[in-house]
Amino acid sequence: MFTEGETIETEDAYRSGRVALFFEQRAWAAADSPTGQRLCINICQVYVQDIESLQAVQCKYAHLQSVAKQADAVFAVSGDYYSWRKEGLALRNGELLRGSVDWRWDVCVLYRDGRMESFERGHYGAGLAQNPDIWHIFSFGPALLDEAGRALAAFHAEGQHKNGAPYTTNPAHYGARTARIALGYYEPGHYVFVNVEYPGKRSAGMRMDELAQFMESLGCAKAYNLDGGQTARMWFGNELKCEKGAPARPLMDAIVICR
Repeated sequence: MFTEGETIETEDAYRSGRVALFFEQRAWAAADSPTGQRLCINICQVYVQDIESLQAVQCKYAHLQSVAKQADAVFAVSGDYYSWRKEGLALRNGELLRGSVDWRWDVCVLYRDGRMESFERGHYGAGLAQNPDIWHIFSFGPALLDEAGRALAAFHAEGQHKNGAPYTTNPAHYGARTARIALGYYEPGHYVFVNVEYPGKRSAGMRMDELAQFMESLGCAKAYNLDGGQTARMWFGNELKCEKGAPARPLMDAIVICR
């Protein structure tokens, strides 16, 4: 898997003494798409010797290709766009960026030992971010798989506003076919990033339940949805892997593996 120290780079793979990345682009049949099967899913299997190879970078309204080039990244993917909200735990590279909790969002935690966990909204507090063993916390979601690794079918949850008024998340946008980004976990040191391309000439996009089913089909033990839509982008090698004509939203954060 890893090399003895030298770097081996091809069109769809990158291997060094610390990381091994394998990229593929896969066709997926959208059941209700009039054009049928389309090549629309970018997949990168990621193996790291230590979690610190999986870095997060902050940027100020930059496109992913600019971020990747500046970081000399072999791989980059858009993150959770945490700056879009005023609340919600945000911890990157072991550094706490925001310690307030937005109870409407599931969070995803990557620990320094390589483990990944997700916590359902309402089942974690601000104290989570004080754990020194955490490398990243993402606040977006939802989590896509249950404890047995099976796809979830429902993602809405009920809760209360701060004033006590009842609140039910609106799952309407979960049912839309759009671009998606998901992070999957197999075991410490083995992850997968999935980018469903924005609907266009070669992509039908995915609903959230379809994304969950796809992550289950990859054999993930856990999976978590990151910001999608016009944010969703993936870079591998020396190029952006998404369809060039799709609209892009400038980013505030990204996840990268650098050369």
